[in-house]
Amino acid sequence: MSKDKVQIKLLKFFLDYSKMMSSEQRAMFTEYKNFIGWQIENKLSCHTLTEELAFLCKSQWETKSDGSNCAKQIIDFRAQRHLNDFQYEWIVINALCTFEMWERLKHLFIKPIWLTKRVVIKSVINPQLFMTVLHKHNAPTSVLEEFLPCIPDTELSTSLAKKLLCHQFVINYYVSQRDRLALLSYMQEISRDSEHYTYAERMLNSDKRWKN
Repeated sequence: MSKDKVQIKLLKFFLDYSKMMSSEQRAMFTEYKNFIGWQIENKLSCHTLTEELAFLCKSQWETKSDGSNCAKQIIDFRAQRHLNDFQYEWIVINALCTFEMWERLKHLFIKPIWLTKRVVIKSVINPQLFMTVLHKHNAPTSVLEEFLPCIPDTELSTSLAKKLLCHQFVINYYVSQRDRLALLSYMQEISRDSEHYTYAERMLNSDKRWKN
């Protein structure tokens, strides 16, 4: 059955039985009816709210050169479904990762703080969960290593980098701290045949003035 026919049936059902429903049932039914109406109006056909927003974002961001302002359809959808910041960002992040839209992801969630002249992850989702989502979607290491420096807590960012196997980030951190012993210890966790191990050796043999 087409969605427009479903919409008509829902309207008829609502008119016939609304007096028999509790206020909670009426609210739930009205929201679902409005959602189907919105789908018909915008010629969309996904089955769940998550799918709908995900594909809506994809269609808009694939055609818009500037993603700083969400398309009107996305704003309308979010307002109609009463999505809070966490719900909205959770769906958007997972959608962008699923569609491998890494540049758009960085554009939306890496923002500068003018007072401190540094960039941060601008999200209501905490950094650890944010990075875990990216990792579970198999985000490229290069993408992970662009987000890691945006975490103000260096202890947390380094810990996450180790878990996510972002070796270059960890190596660079120990080099910046002039911590030779920590770097030597970390090298034991890296394959000797890898380019990261070679890079770490090169850093150790550089003219860096180590503190230990």
